[in-house]
Amino acid sequence: MKSPRVHALIALAVADTALLLACSSSEPSTSAGGSSGSSSSSSGSSASCPTKNQAADLTKCERQLTSHVYNCPNDPQFPPSSCRQVYVFPCGLPGDAGAPTGGGDAGDAGPAYDCASLCAGAVDTTLCRVSREDGSVAVTVSCGSEVCGAGRRPESYSAATVEATDATGAMLATIAQLEAGAIRAFDVMLAELDQAGAPAELLARVASARLDEVRHARAVAQAARARGARIGRLQMARPAPRDLVAIAIENAREGCVRETFGALVATVQEERAAADLRELVGMIARDEIVHAQLSWDVGEWLGSRLTERERAEVDRAIAAAFDELDAELAGAAPAGHPALGMPGRDEQRALLRALRQRAAA
Repeated sequence: MKSPRVHALIALAVADTALLLACSSSEPSTSAGGSSGSSSSSSGSSASCPTKNQAADLTKCERQLTSHVYNCPNDPQFPPSSCRQVYVFPCGLPGDAGAPTGGGDAGDAGPAYDCASLCAGAVDTTLCRVSREDGSVAVTVSCGSEVCGAGRRPESYSAATVEATDATGAMLATIAQLEAGAIRAFDVMLAELDQAGAPAELLARVASARLDEVRHARAVAQAARARGARIGRLQMARPAPRDLVAIAIENAREGCVRETFGALVATVQEERAAADLRELVGMIARDEIVHAQLSWDVGEWLGSRLTERERAEVDRAIAAAFDELDAELAGAAPAGHPALGMPGRDEQRALLRALRQRAAA
């Protein structure tokens, strides 16, 4: 693959998205069956992924489903895995919900909860986020993934549970986990590229990116802790030895797509984040653009070592990664995170489409 100039790619995608949203701002949103949601369009097609909400009855102690993000089952673009459910436990969590665990790579100690028990009946029972408002007994458990931009994840990455008293703290804790996962991802990349005989200049850039992620993980974890969040331990194992094709496919998926999109979202966030978080967000945005460029440059070097058939396999992996990320965004909460400057679901999907079109140009 030919490496693009990522900084220009991101600037063009931001401009394309602003123009698209300005032109479509007068279009009415759609709703179905008492659910509320908004629609977004691209290339002549549109889809609505509504969220059904209802208030919890705090006079009853049993677990209550208060929000269900539907997965657009009639649209093949969105797989069932994009669903997410939110439950409220008015009287607190059951006694067997979990026990404290030690700190992880994000530099914090945090709880480990039995997501399979808390999320029983949900589409995704492997991931959960636990939160409680200050002074409240009621606990909210979000079951399933909630996209917060994106980034490079190691092959064995699985998010741990987090506990927070507000949405900003919870999101910062989730981002801290992603940043910690990126440290391991760059560890693996450095070892594999060294083994493959990559140029010293490329290896030095990977080592520098790893140090950036250490700085990010510590800074974001500190910001999360300042807002009362606690972060569970990440469990990540090193992958078995892989051939160049497998390495190139992971780099395409996690770097060329997810990390580049993460840099794009962070660029938007830098302009909108609250004053006390703007410096942190700006630091991440600038570094992630450098990391995204590295991913494309690594992809170009790996591609020079692959056959034509293998390069076509990597191209298909990029297309599949864009589809997968769009499906995840379709199942995310409609609203963004204002304090972090994070755009909402529809704007993130528009940004992703613009990025995909520009990257393919």
